[in-house]
Amino acid sequence: MSLVLDGRTYHVRKNGYYKSGQLWLHREVWKKAHGEIPEGCYIHHKDGNRENNSLENLECVTPRQHSANHRTPELIEKWKKNLVKACEAARHCDYRKNTEAHSLAAKKGYHKMPWYKHTCQLCGQEYLSKAKESRYCSTKCKNIARLHPEKIVKVEYVGKAPVYNMTTSDHTFVLDNGAIVHNCDALRYVVKTKVNLRRLLNEEQ
Repeated sequence: MSLVLDGRTYHVRKNGYYKSGQLWLHREVWKKAHGEIPEGCYIHHKDGNRENNSLENLECVTPRQHSANHRTPELIEKWKKNLVKACEAARHCDYRKNTEAHSLAAKKGYHKMPWYKHTCQLCGQEYLSKAKESRYCSTKCKNIARLHPEKIVKVEYVGKAPVYNMTTSDHTFVLDNGAIVHNCDALRYVVKTKVNLRRLLNEEQ
């Protein structure tokens, strides 16, 4: 069964409402006569007949009013019967068995999921993930991005300049002459690997 409003055909659904795409007939009838529906409000059928979409049978109500209108004795009795059925089912339910079955089904579903290729937004490394949308390759990169959200906007060549190694024992970053310098520990590795530091300096010159 279908109805037409302003050249648009609305078909009746299983729940009794008429709908066309994302539009509901009773809401469109109200909007045509009174304009936009206030945010959060419902359009209620006064006689309870969802097929009667005449303007006289429609009213705009708040969520509380809408809930009260539908809380009929017949509906309350139906809720009670459903609650009794749910309690009986829960009484005879083996939760451990069901939990194990659900866990096994979830594992099977996970293995069937495809792998997606991503590029880490922090380190630039390519990686595979089951998630369709992913930003970081590891928890480490995720934590660094969360704690240090600074981003490199531009890299520009300005010529050659001397580079100095700075090492401190208490800090990760050092503020020197207006610039933040990372605490470099390269000198310790040079000494540990017994590399001739003087030879390296001479090669640089």
